[in-house]
Amino acid sequence: AGARPKRFTRAPWPLRMADVGTADGLRRAGGTARLALGVQPDTGEVVWLDPDEDGIAHRIVGPPRSGRSNALAAIATLAATLGWDVVASSASRRSPLFAHPEIGRRMVPIGDLPDWIGERVVRPTVVVVDDAHRLDDDYPWRKLAAVETAPVVTFVAGSTDGLARPLGVSRTLGASGGVVLMPTRARDADTLGVRAIDEEWLVQPLPGIGVAALCGEPRRVQFARVLAPARPTVSGDHPPRT
Repeated sequence: AGARPKRFTRAPWPLRMADVGTADGLRRAGGTARLALGVQPDTGEVVWLDPDEDGIAHRIVGPPRSGRSNALAAIATLAATLGWDVVASSASRRSPLFAHPEIGRRMVPIGDLPDWIGERVVRPTVVVVDDAHRLDDDYPWRKLAAVETAPVVTFVAGSTDGLARPLGVSRTLGASGGVVLMPTRARDADTLGVRAIDEEWLVQPLPGIGVAALCGEPRRVQFARVLAPARPTVSGDHPPRT
């Protein structure tokens, strides 16, 4: 039962992980070599990423509270469902990934991450790195791309401006594509290789919904909500970002 993902005239918001598809259904639809990102908001069809065709490194960018950290958590959760190993890290201790019961136990200190991946990966692995815009351009990303024991696919999240630099992860890992969340202007995905976003996709931007640029082909994507929404801010309190 539930072998095929649901289809919607308009996907619900927030999206639940169950709305993306069951574990068995996703494995039958995508096999074990592809990764599910989320769904197309207008149809509910699963958006798939093929590392062989789309690349092994991708950026998740957008304004604060656009759902960058949650997108990483959703990608990691779906990857684990499909049988991939998951390793997570963050350049900031404020990342909400630390509080997630499953992802939190997979967290590796950002300074140890390159060597950890180089020495311990033996199975297909998804690496998610939050607040990557805080890292210096000389961070040794190259070690993540040099693993020969098994496929490693890396997703980094951060500010649009911070991850638009031509150096760092973009150059070292070849992370030319990815997802821009909550775009409001036609040129918001320029750095991901999309010259102009369809105007219909810019109406009523919501956290967790954006435009994916995979091999230069834009498509809308909505991520399932995995992380709890940020608490309302009170005086002297700075809740984690999602």
